[in-house]
Amino acid sequence: MHILFILLSLLGSFYFLIKKRTFDFFSVAYFSSIIYFLPGYFGYTLVSPTSLKMYILDETYLIMIFVQMSILVGGCFFDTLRKKTEIKTTIKNTNLTSEIALFICLLGFMLTIISSGSNLFDANKGVMVESLGRWHMIMRFGAALAVVIAFVMKKKLIFIISLLVILFDIFLGFRSIAAIVTISLITYWLTKQGSQRLLINQRKFVKYTLILGLFFFSYKQVYSAIKGGNWELVKERISDPQFYIYSIMNSEPFTTQSILNTVVASNFQTGFENMIGLIYQFILFSPSLGAEFITFNQQFQPALFPTITFGLANNIWAQMWSVGGWTLLILFLIINILILSFGSYLIRMNDPNLKALILLLFSYWSFYIHRNDIIYQINLEKRVFLFWFICILTSVIINSIVKKSINKY
Repeated sequence: MHILFILLSLLGSFYFLIKKRTFDFFSVAYFSSIIYFLPGYFGYTLVSPTSLKMYILDETYLIMIFVQMSILVGGCFFDTLRKKTEIKTTIKNTNLTSEIALFICLLGFMLTIISSGSNLFDANKGVMVESLGRWHMIMRFGAALAVVIAFVMKKKLIFIISLLVILFDIFLGFRSIAAIVTISLITYWLTKQGSQRLLINQRKFVKYTLILGLFFFSYKQVYSAIKGGNWELVKERISDPQFYIYSIMNSEPFTTQSILNTVVASNFQTGFENMIGLIYQFILFSPSLGAEFITFNQQFQPALFPTITFGLANNIWAQMWSVGGWTLLILFLIINILILSFGSYLIRMNDPNLKALILLLFSYWSFYIHRNDIIYQINLEKRVFLFWFICILTSVIINSIVKKSINKY
């Protein structure tokens, strides 16, 4: 199964890299699966907290194969139906959305610094995280929207300022928003290039993207030293080629897939309790209204990883397999294909604000889904949409007030 997984994975990589096609969310999803299924190429996962190696089971490999092949088949099918015409849809009076997103971002930035104080710069991430509140989330999502909208609208100053906030977030030790923004911008730029053979026509771009990807892997191993001002340690690590290999072979995918492998190995099964929370995700401020639900992590971690005191990530493929076996897993793979198709279709919208929304929503879905459960994934999508809607609504209101004032005088 190990060899079969590698061969089929190479087949999919060949299609998305060599086939003449337009870059889309199927491309993002497939390359994301390569990153998060890295343990499959090495043959083992790392079980926290001791980083003990656990060999990957055949059934785990089969799940990985099904995930990758479903994306490949979905991409092939979508390519046969792809239309090149632009979707002409415009939301009027939304020319200020990037400015409003930047305002939200800077407000969150300032109040994060004020509320967290010196703990924000503590080299111990645990201490820092405890000091963070909702202002940090507002800063991050505001920055993500401002960067992407400004990039699409070609507003350089707003782009640079909001990008600096993203870099500050990286300095603090968070990479997820930066990764999603990067994927959104890459998707936007490559989509604009039209149909092409990615590895041939964009060879330099692919090389620089790989270097950037290596940065995201390795930064986790040095950010504490950077925050602590230990530049000798930083210099020592980044000058050692083995450091980069270590960064990859001890990265998040190795622990994330240990969840899937352990769930399969122990035949861990749950009911639909951890799926009920999906209903509450479509109700605004449901936690404040008293909505309580069980997450997949609350079920598997105490049972399978009882000695781990910190919270593990999630694994949506483990969740689907645990809740409904192969039936639910295959059903969700079909849903995933439909969602990727929908996003790849909507990316052709000509309205910059709608395009920015689609880029962020579906970048989150196509890339980040491998390390979340379904509830948290929907929560992320909801946050993006709500922040975007606030920016749109505020822009419309301001423009309406200005127009009324002009007409009055």
